[in-house]
Amino acid sequence: MAANPMSQFDVYRIGPEIKVGAFDISFTNASLFMILSTVSILLIFNLGSKKKFNTTKQNSIISRT
Repeated sequence: MAANPMSQFDVYRIGPEIKVGAFDISFTNASLFMILSTVSILLIFNLGSKKKFNTTKQNSIISRT
């Protein structure tokens, strides 16, 4: 167990330090989890909104009318 409970919220760099002028735009653990959560949410939405094709007789009769 950590001595300080706030240590779980430490933000650390993953990869090299990238600076543009006075701004540090390095990739961090926080940005990694933001990208992972965004990709997983978009994947869930995409899979949930796909049109399902049903080849039952009832659906083919309904689509003809």
